[in-house]
Parts: sequence; structure tokens; C-alpha cells
Amino acid sequence: TRYITSDYDIDANGFTLHATNQLNPFLRLGYHYRIRNTKVHVSNSKKISEKERNQLHHDGIISAAGLSFVYDSTDHPLRPTKGFKSRLESELAGLGGRYQFFAIAYLNSYYIPTDINGVLKFRADLRFIDPILSTKAHHIPVDERFFLGGDNTIRGFKPYKVGPRFQRS
Repeated sequence: TRYITSDYDIDANGFTLHATNQLNPFLRLGYHYRIRNTKVHVSNSKKISEKERNQLHHDGIISAAGLSFVYDSTDHPLRPTKGFKSRLESELAGLGGRYQFFAIAYLNSYYIPTDINGVLKFRADLRFIDPILSTKAHHIPVDERFFLGGDNTIRGFKPYKVGPRFQRS
């Protein structure tokens, strides 16, 4: 988590159980259950506002289950050169634990060969998280929030530097 900020550290322990069912040569159905306990340690830096300190102390146990549908017509599982890969994921947290939220993601990659040694990749991702029941938006733990940056999401930005910001006063 040093990529996110030098103002806090996150210690996390967890367990995830995955299962996948191949429906046909192109379509897979996946299931998962995860439980994770996090603890956020805030530094004594004076540049952290009181509002930010309060939001960083949203840690504890998250218990969640989810489904995923994956369509994959690429020519290679690790180094594709042509084809389309699409993933629809959903997750419900609140099966015990401290937080309740629903998350959904739709991730797509389209590969086009350009010549013998090149591949053009088009990528589009959509992610959404919605607090439910007693959890409020500002109570979502910092390690569950969405951050972008780096070569795999937005080139030209450092990893985890594009995302939720705190208003400095």
C-alpha cells in the first residue's frame, strides 16, 4: 500500500476460495467466497486532516461471496494475439463481517494482431461499488475503494494515484 500513500499502512489477512465451471469452450462460470481482516495504521504526519484520519479507521472484517461470467475467444490464455475476452463480476459483502456492499465489474479486452511481433489491445473496464444496509459510502474501507494508474490501467500515472481524493483544508 505504499503505492497509495506514505501516510498509512494496511495490514491484511484473508482467505479466498474459488471454483470455476467450464460451460462451453468459450464461457466459464466462477464462484468465490472471501473473508478478509484489515487494520489501517495511520502515520503521525501532520498533513493528514481529521476527516481523512476518521475515514482511514474504517477497517475490520469483510465477508463476501461473488459470481463471475467469463467469455474468452482469445488464441492463448497468457499471451493472446487475437480475440475477445469479457468478464462480468458481482460480489455481495455482508455475510457476516463489519461492512455491507454490492460491487459489480464489467471488464473487456480486444486483441488485434498488427504484424508478426505486435498486438494492439483495446481495453474497457467499468467498476461500481454501492454500500447497502447500514454501511454508508464514506465507510467503505480504503482498501476496497477503486484506484487507477500504472501500465495496466492508465499509462502515464503512477500506480494507485488516480482515485478517491480527500479535500485538504
